[in-house]
Amino acid sequence: MKPPLLIYKPSYYNLSKPFNILTLILLQSIIAVNLLGQVDSSKVVLGAKAYNGTYIMQNEIATIMPQATVTTSIGTIADNINYLKKSKNQAIIVKAHAFNPSSKDIEALIDYVYRGNHVLLTFDTCNKTANTFLDATVSTNSTNDNTLALIAKSPVSNTKYTTSKIITRCNYFNRYDDEQATAIGQNENGTINFLQYKIGSGTLLVHLYPDVLSNYFMLTASNYQYTQQVLSYLPASITSLTIITASSKRTYEGNRNPPSIMGFINNNPNLSNAFYLLITLLVIILLLGGKKRQRTIPVIPALQNNTVEFTKTIAQLYFAQHNNTELAQQIIKYWVAQVRNKYNINTVHTSPAFWQQLLQKSKASNSKIQQLQLHVTQATNDPKLSNQALLQLQASINTFTNIT
Repeated sequence: MKPPLLIYKPSYYNLSKPFNILTLILLQSIIAVNLLGQVDSSKVVLGAKAYNGTYIMQNEIATIMPQATVTTSIGTIADNINYLKKSKNQAIIVKAHAFNPSSKDIEALIDYVYRGNHVLLTFDTCNKTANTFLDATVSTNSTNDNTLALIAKSPVSNTKYTTSKIITRCNYFNRYDDEQATAIGQNENGTINFLQYKIGSGTLLVHLYPDVLSNYFMLTASNYQYTQQVLSYLPASITSLTIITASSKRTYEGNRNPPSIMGFINNNPNLSNAFYLLITLLVIILLLGGKKRQRTIPVIPALQNNTVEFTKTIAQLYFAQHNNTELAQQIIKYWVAQVRNKYNINTVHTSPAFWQQLLQKSKASNSKIQQLQLHVTQATNDPKLSNQALLQLQASINTFTNIT
């Protein structure tokens, strides 16, 4: 028999200002991943009461599996499996009229059975997700004579156990892959209603009449023997058995809560691997690039006043050409600029008001100011300034500068 298509080997691993923002994103991601790995115990309600009751069935389990601790629960398959942790030699029974698992339930169930655990699914109808998972199609018809008997083979012998005619509907697999599943039970009319799948080290059992586990069914005639045969396909060495029951509407719903962003990421293997890789890279960035780097502050040289150098150059040029008049004009311009910067006065040196303000603001005497005014006026008006007059102008300016 070729390996079932639904069997797979599961993996057991989970894979400046901008700097502050990066740190915040990393911390939030780590918290989200932490919370993602935790099981919300509020979704697993232990000790829940099953519809139609399972009290007698639990007593039968104590006979068939004496080492098993039996617990009833309301919650999704995925939540219950996470609650049970990764243990072996456990069993889960799901009892519902309508079985509507989510893809997350199916993944958790396959992983759970593959590790060496066992699952019994009992339902009347199921959704497309369950049909795809089982590679089978479930149908329901009413019986012609209003009642129908169920037949199951013993797991240790060829003995067949038949129930009383108590069933009023005919649930059966109208299609299943006999290379993946083994038929171990049928209706009285020969249609198959009980399949066994081998997944890894565990077993998956699928029965299409959940009422065979109810108190009413087992109390009718000797139907309890049939229920015993169904339960006998679960190993007697099981140490823990969880019975997951449907809600008050007798329907099992795997999608009880809308998917969160982190749940969506975790349910997509490629996206999940990429997310965890991103977290790893962020950690590396924080560890290796976390130091604040500051570039060397360049030393900017102070701005230089080239006016003096320019004036000296021009003066030397005029001096070399013996152009005393132009040389005197450059000396006067340079001196006037100094006066303007120091005394903040109007520097039109041909105006009497300039000399009056210069007398008031400077420390020079009236005689010095008059002498300076005389030499400046002479140098300004004389087109052929003599060397002696040029030297007198320079001496007067130097005297004024030294005094003030």
